[in-house]
Amino acid sequence: MGDSPEFKFVVDMPKNAARIDEKEWERLKDTILGKYKGGMKLEDVMEFMKEEHNFTATKRQYVHRIGTIWEVRKYKAGDAKKGTKKPGRKSTSPEGETKPSAAAVAPVPATSLPAGSRRTVGLGLSDSQTARATTAYVRDVKPGQLATAQPYSPAMDSEEKRRLYHQVASFLAALGDGKSCYQICALLYQAQTLQDHVPDETHLDHVVACNQTQQTDKHSEEVLAMLQDNVDRLLDPDGSDVTWQTCFFDLLQAHAYDRGHDEKAAIGQIIRFVNKYLEPDLDLKILPGRGYPVDIQAYQYLSYSLIRYNDAIHAAKGHDFADTAAILGQFIGQQPAFATKNPLLSMSCIGDCRAWCISVLECGPTIPSKIRHARADQVGATCQILCTLWHIWMSELFPRSLSHTRGGNSRRAYPPANWANDVKPQLGISPSELLTTVVCMIMTAAPFPRDDHAAPDFIEQALAGARGLDAVSPEDLIRRFLYQVRETSDRRLTTQVVDERDKDEVTEIAQARKIVAPFRNFIASAFGGIDLPALDKDAIVLPVVLATAREVDGEDGREQEMLSDHLSPIRPALQTSDNQYPAVPPMYSARLQPTAVDHHHMLKLQINERGGRRRAQSDEPPDFD
Repeated sequence: MGDSPEFKFVVDMPKNAARIDEKEWERLKDTILGKYKGGMKLEDVMEFMKEEHNFTATKRQYVHRIGTIWEVRKYKAGDAKKGTKKPGRKSTSPEGETKPSAAAVAPVPATSLPAGSRRTVGLGLSDSQTARATTAYVRDVKPGQLATAQPYSPAMDSEEKRRLYHQVASFLAALGDGKSCYQICALLYQAQTLQDHVPDETHLDHVVACNQTQQTDKHSEEVLAMLQDNVDRLLDPDGSDVTWQTCFFDLLQAHAYDRGHDEKAAIGQIIRFVNKYLEPDLDLKILPGRGYPVDIQAYQYLSYSLIRYNDAIHAAKGHDFADTAAILGQFIGQQPAFATKNPLLSMSCIGDCRAWCISVLECGPTIPSKIRHARADQVGATCQILCTLWHIWMSELFPRSLSHTRGGNSRRAYPPANWANDVKPQLGISPSELLTTVVCMIMTAAPFPRDDHAAPDFIEQALAGARGLDAVSPEDLIRRFLYQVRETSDRRLTTQVVDERDKDEVTEIAQARKIVAPFRNFIASAFGGIDLPALDKDAIVLPVVLATAREVDGEDGREQEMLSDHLSPIRPALQTSDNQYPAVPPMYSARLQPTAVDHHHMLKLQINERGGRRRAQSDEPPDFD
């Protein structure tokens, strides 16, 4: 197979440089900063210091010393237009090797790309095998001066207002209005950079939200600047320990590059991750976690990265390489919650949120009139139920901010949403994200009438679905939750910004905007003083509730997909000898990026003693050399 396209897995990894004495740094400080502030690129500074002073610090050491110890930032007016490159960083493996970050990959000028093509430089992928993209340059954008695409500047002059806008942004993301979510979260991030004593976790929540919802090259540049500005919050300064915090940073970076159309940097970063953290038998290495009993954010980005990894392999070789479901199952099995005798206690917020939804629906709430007739299919039903439950929850959190035009729900007494306080500590995600996921699970299980002329009662349907969900085993509940998380996050993270010249895509985008418009208007009218960004005509709208819109019967020949068995390695922790769980019913998926693997021909990764090169073995091994 010597004529097959070149695909190399090898990334040369230089050894860690020895720690340099503080006195040596201070002796050369004026020389280094003089060159750096004078406009010289970091790589040129490094070369100059090596040639003239025999000083051989690594780029990571320079970045840490200049940015963290000396607190020097090379921000200049107009830098955002110059396309200058931010210094990259290196992360360190347990074996003591270092790898170059994707931030250090030199971009290819967009003028060198053929029109209508998407490049994957170095992977041997031809233009016809990939979609269109352009090149993004990482610019020195000061995070405190982030600019949004629209002249949007709502009043966020109080802590309660900022909390309210944070909830609104999270809900807009659930509706699929990612661009509006990005604009709000970028402004929240900017506001928090001007405050003292902001918890790291709160600060990073906005970075992750921006990373998930970025849509433009400019957004990508801003997110990469945010990540670089928060490197000390995310990484050990010496790079001596590799944890899931380090991996999470790498995967966030990869996604930022991917959305910025720098696919070379994105795929390169992911390949380095896979090469480094998958054992020869495809087992995921066990690393210290980020402090959550079950790290759902890392789970989401790991799923995205494996999908993109398989995309690159499939485009080059015509087959998938990694069994995504199996690796994700290993990741879940390694979570701290499943090292305890009762894992369910460590993620009780899932069951508590389900119970709260049942209790609220049993009270017979009224769907607000502004959205009651917005859409009568399953997508519309899910949006209506989600808006209704979210509105009731917000009336508990922000009773003074909610307007008084709330219909019958304002006079009802609903149970408190105590589950919301446990979501972030247990799962690492926002309460709005958990509520959205649980509502999608409920509406997937809800009976939906096939008679188009029937007047559906969405509250009754949701209650039936919630009660059905209440009857499933603890194992099945967690499995359904993980599956739904993967469905929704894969849609959000893997969907690329489309070419507006594609008429079919433009039509779909316009239809999606029509779906979410009444629900956005409802949010704006529900709170006094809330100012939402305009819904741009070029914004990509992808409601995550579309993940519930499945074909539900196999009689007409549609494919069925069984719920992925993520929990096989951890079932003993969930089952007891006297507790037999019912069989899991089939789930039907409209997955955007299938990752099923033919296990008879599944490729096995092999790493040589130095851990450098991965080769594949199958009935007909592809030629990677």
